[in-house]
This record gives sequence, C-alpha cells and structure tokens, in this order.
Amino acid sequence: MTFLIIQILLTLCTGFLSIFQLRKEFRRSTAIAKIEAKISIGLILLLVALTIGVQLYTFKNNKTSQTNLQMNFDSLKNDAKNLARKNDELEHAVINEVDSASVNVVLQASQNALSASGQLKKTANDLSLLIKGTDSIPTFTIPPSTNFTTYYRNVAKMPVFNMDIKCENYDSLKNCRLDFVAGKYRINSACYAKYSSFYDFPYLYPGQIVTLAFPLINNNGKSGHLEITGRLGNKYYLQQIFWVKISDRGRAYAVRTLIMIDSKETYKVINTYTNSKDLRVNWNEFSLPNDLLLDN
Repeated sequence: MTFLIIQILLTLCTGFLSIFQLRKEFRRSTAIAKIEAKISIGLILLLVALTIGVQLYTFKNNKTSQTNLQMNFDSLKNDAKNLARKNDELEHAVINEVDSASVNVVLQASQNALSASGQLKKTANDLSLLIKGTDSIPTFTIPPSTNFTTYYRNVAKMPVFNMDIKCENYDSLKNCRLDFVAGKYRINSACYAKYSSFYDFPYLYPGQIVTLAFPLINNNGKSGHLEITGRLGNKYYLQQIFWVKISDRGRAYAVRTLIMIDSKETYKVINTYTNSKDLRVNWNEFSLPNDLLLDN
C-alpha cells in the first residue's frame, strides 16, 4: 500500500511540474497559445488520471493474487497439520491397539508394493520396531500328495520377522565327506549345497503358508529323515523330521523342535509333534553334531 501511495504522489508531482512549465503560455496575448496551453493541461491531467487508474488496478490485482496465494498457503498448512495428526493417530493405533487383522493389512500391502524390490528387509526391520512380532517357530506340515511337498505356516496371531532357514536332506548329508577346515570339521561345501536349500523370509504374516523344498527327495521312498536349521530374530533352532509313507498320497511324520540355549552344542527340546499316534521315532538316528550343520 505504501508503494502505491508513493507511485500516485510521484505521478501527481510529475503532472504538477508539467502544468507549472506551461504557466508562461498563459501570459501570452494570443488566444491560440492560451488554447494550446489549456489542451496540453487537459492532456496532462488525463494522463495523470489514467496512470493513477492503472496503478490502482494493478494494485488491486496484486492484492487479490496475494490474498489467493495466502489462502492456498493456509490451506496447505492445514492439510499438512491434518496429515501429521492422522499419521500420529495411525502410529499410536499400530503401537498400542494393533491386532492380527490390521497386521495382515499392513504386511500384505507392503508385500504387494515391495515384493519386487530390495526394500523388503528394510521394511521388515522398520515394521518390527512398531509391531512386536512373534517368537513362535512356524508349523511344519507334509500335506497329502503324490509328490513330496512340505509347508511352513505361521500359526501365530502376530507376524514372523527376519527368519532364515536351511532345509536339509538329512539322509543324504550323512553320506557327505567331512573336510577339516580352519581347525574343525565341516561337511564338504559342494555336497552340502547339493542336498540343502536356503530361504530368507523378511516376514510371514499371520496365517501365511510358504512351500519348502528339500533337494533330491525320492517321491517313491518309504521313509526318510529331514532337518531344518533356522534363525528367528536372535534365536537359533533345529527341527528334526522323520516321515513314513503310508499310502500313495499319505505320509505319517513327526517333528521335534529344539532351540539353542547358550552354544551350538547345547539345545533344549521345546516341542514334539506327530500327525499319527502310531508312529514310532528313534530320535537318536539324528546323529550328526548340531554345530556341524549350523556351521555350513
């Protein structure tokens, strides 16, 4: 507004000085000179009026634009505050009131958006800071099938975070050569790679089922031994599996789960499960040292 007033005053001063310069024309005796002076004064006043009008119009437009910009800015600030508030509410709800259904939604959305990228591990780490995952080891299953198929299922109501496992064809590994490396015995690396498979699961949402493959399993075999060595968070565990074929599509099996207590040699049995009460298992048949499997 101050700038507009200064512009108007300068315009008026310019007009006044111009008219003042014409005062000598009024002293002339000829009527023509006086008429020309009057016309000049009129034109000067008209130009002054037009200039002031343009200045006022420009000021009004600028003021309107400034007002609209301020309104838009205020609207954006309000939107930002609302988004921040909703984000706080969502974070609070996730931390304090999250249930299995909402966990499923969060994790499934993340999986759909990031399954093809390298961000899954980071996403799981970030989510694990907000949502306390389960420390329950997934359930192992051999479903009825003509082909040898195995599943892992998260039966907990919370997600499993940062789990990696090795599925080992135990019967075949027992026949592998042992190599003395760095002061200790290890299963020959090429043989171990042939009869084992590795899986890295950033997360398993509640109820999720994944397929596991044990290399070179004989579909027509009558029985066999398998083992899973795994890490769930900071917990290391073993699952020893014995199975027997009882029909073309059915297999009876038993699973014994052990967790590492304080070293690779010290384990405690935490669970034993079988799908057949008539199945008898000699767990001593799992004779390879636990640290031998964990070190490969």
